[in-house]
Parts: sequence; structure tokens; C-alpha cells
Amino acid sequence: MHLFSGYHIFITMRDKIVRILGKEPIVGIYMVTNTINGKIYIGQSIDIDRRWNQHMYGKGSIILRNAITKYGISNFEFKVLEEVNTDNISKNDIKELLITLEQKWLDSEKPYLKENGYNLQSIATPNIPVKRPNRYGAMISKIKIDNNHCGK
Repeated sequence: MHLFSGYHIFITMRDKIVRILGKEPIVGIYMVTNTINGKIYIGQSIDIDRRWNQHMYGKGSIILRNAITKYGISNFEFKVLEEVNTDNISKNDIKELLITLEQKWLDSEKPYLKENGYNLQSIATPNIPVKRPNRYGAMISKIKIDNNHCGK
């Protein structure tokens, strides 16, 4: 079992974090690092433990999922970059704060550049389902091909 304190978790991806019942979820910004090539993925979540487990089991970023399949889950590490204290903050304010913090890290680390990481976009967006345009799939495919994220 891995214990963590403060604002940082740094554990290999093959280790699953299970939240203790009754414990509030960690809200904040996280980073997944490929220990073989150094590429990173930066994301936000209102429940980082759950989000990490989703990434481990193939949900979320298709590019990160493909990299995990290629390199193996044991070659990825997970780290909480910033934790947000949600006491007395509205849901809308939490969303806005997460977008601001994620954007800060995207600007700093540039994981949207193919040589740096696995993020598709350079702009932080909320991690909530949105209504997608009719041609969304075609747009994402073009972005992946243009940025050579798929190895094409």
C-alpha cells in the first residue's frame, strides 16, 4: 500500500490507489509521465484517484491509452501537481480554478507538442462531458494525424 501526504502523489501506474471510504476525493491537477521517453500528459479532475484508475484501464485520452498499450503500464508514473481545497467554493468556481491551474501547467510543460507529451490541445478545458460538434471525430483524427501522435 502506498501512502501519500501533502500535495503530491508519485507512484507507478501499475499501483492502484483506492480511496478510503468517507475520505474526500483529491481535486486538482495531475501529470502522467512515460519513464521511457519522458513524455507527459497533464489533466485535471474533481476526483484524481478515480481519474488515475480510469487512465490505467484505458479510459480517457486515446493517445495516452495507445502509449500505455505500447510501453506497458509499469513504465508510467503518476503525480499530483496541485491539489485544490474545495471548502466553501462553488462548483463553478472549482471548474474555473481547475481550468486556470491546468492552463498554467500546459503553458509551462507544453505536453501538446508531440516531442513533449500526449495532450491533444494547448488550451485547458473542463473535464466534463460536452455536446460535441457533428464532425468532432473527424476533427480529432485530423489533429492526431497532423501532430503525428498516432505514429503515422
